[in-house]
Amino acid sequence: MPRHQLGVLDASGHITYCERQFARPTNVLFDVDGTLTDASSRVLPENIRALQQLHAAGIPITLATGRIIAGAADILTEAGVPGWVVAEGGSIVWDGHAVVRRHPLGATAYARAIRFAEDHHLGIVVNGSESVVVQSFGAPLYEDVMCNASAGREPLRGDVAGLAADTITKLSFSGTETELDRLRELWQEAFPGAVRGHANFVDVVAPGVTKWEGIELALWARGLDAAHTLGVGDSANDIPWMREIAQSCAMPQASAETKAAARWILPAGSAPVADLVAAVLR
Repeated sequence: MPRHQLGVLDASGHITYCERQFARPTNVLFDVDGTLTDASSRVLPENIRALQQLHAAGIPITLATGRIIAGAADILTEAGVPGWVVAEGGSIVWDGHAVVRRHPLGATAYARAIRFAEDHHLGIVVNGSESVVVQSFGAPLYEDVMCNASAGREPLRGDVAGLAADTITKLSFSGTETELDRLRELWQEAFPGAVRGHANFVDVVAPGVTKWEGIELALWARGLDAAHTLGVGDSANDIPWMREIAQSCAMPQASAETKAAARWILPAGSAPVADLVAAVLR
């Protein structure tokens, strides 16, 4: 698909959209980390205001994230807007009140992941039903990033092998960017479908689970159509849904493969999503 130049930067660092190259959507979809947040996983205040503006305009919102539910639901709460959350890379779907779909990782895959982290001296981050538990087998855990991504909830250090496998819906390997790059072929082979959700994390969910699977349910349940969805993302776990919706946008710092999957690439700016929303509502 063509990569349209959507706009130019003004003197203040914001994007000025030169012309409308997209139809007004009936609903919007946003990744969280790297899309609504800065590099430290803190949500930009401009993007909180953008969510409020979308809600005021009657446009339904879906957040699709690798975070736990609370890490995205708290964003909706801060903005004071309703919405659905597709959490943990598609493993959890939350309708604003209750979980309506849940995909456990499975005991076999979980045990294999622990062995992989041990063998390659990585960190492991485990999403359970109540909390996030972390353990390092030699690599950094980047707990500050995890804390920001969990809306200030600090991860718990513990023995991940002692957790009940049937409560695990997602895990991540942590490591330096260089180390995860070096191990790419190994983790891709060992865990088909695993994606780089962040420069320092590789995300693993149950086989066949993607954000799109959860997004599709979130749209269908509200009578919304992917043909009229505008979405923004930045990483490999956004690619499945970018291929399905009509108006997909990649963040300016997105990975090359993510940019290739998107219809448009947003120009760099201090708050690209907020500027896009302003153009949509203009």
